[in-house]
Amino acid sequence: MSINPYVSFGSFNTQLYGVELDSGTIESTGGTRILADGEGLTSDGYLTNMGQQRENGFIKIVQPIGADTELTLVGMYNTLHQNISLGATAAEIAKFGPNFALSTNPNSQNFAGYNNDQIHTDFEYADINSNFGDGWNLNAKIYTYGYFHVAGMVRIRTARRRTGRASGRTTCRASCCRTTTARSARSRASRRICPSATSRSASGMITSPIRARCSRLTRRSAAT
Repeated sequence: MSINPYVSFGSFNTQLYGVELDSGTIESTGGTRILADGEGLTSDGYLTNMGQQRENGFIKIVQPIGADTELTLVGMYNTLHQNISLGATAAEIAKFGPNFALSTNPNSQNFAGYNNDQIHTDFEYADINSNFGDGWNLNAKIYTYGYFHVAGMVRIRTARRRTGRASGRTTCRASCCRTTTARSARSRASRRICPSATSRSASGMITSPIRARCSRLTRRSAAT
């Protein structure tokens, strides 16, 4: 059995670290072989407040069953937190420098706390491989895969979209939204602007992330 820790460093406070385990062949359990690895990465990045953190776990187990069959089990898990910039204006670059991306001001749309992603993925499979001789072989595999994406880990408020009838739900960060209201004799429009939102179906299930400003949430005529 071997255990191998590792670490490396890079620019912009980048750090990669982890440990790998290789069991070799375990004779007492019929020849079991295990490989496992855990790894983490953090980096501030070149652009301001655009850091990220990653964690990864992996394990593979191979278990012989008799002389001609092997069962393989594999599982891996990944998690990522990253800040995402929607871009900087020429005025912001001139004022703050060419590496300006996100701010630390919670009253600004480009606040780092409102512009980030949380992504989690996992993948697992089980495989059985049998050799029956005379050219006959069986290889069967089942697997599962998961992907979860949450845009912006801040307090959110749910509002119903109005376009004359209910058409689903939109979540928008209440703390980052700026509301402007225009009124006329015929209509009233309310517009919310924020870095990103999450689209939900009428059942409340997340259907897709929206990496843009919130669309107009309400628009009603005077008659309604």
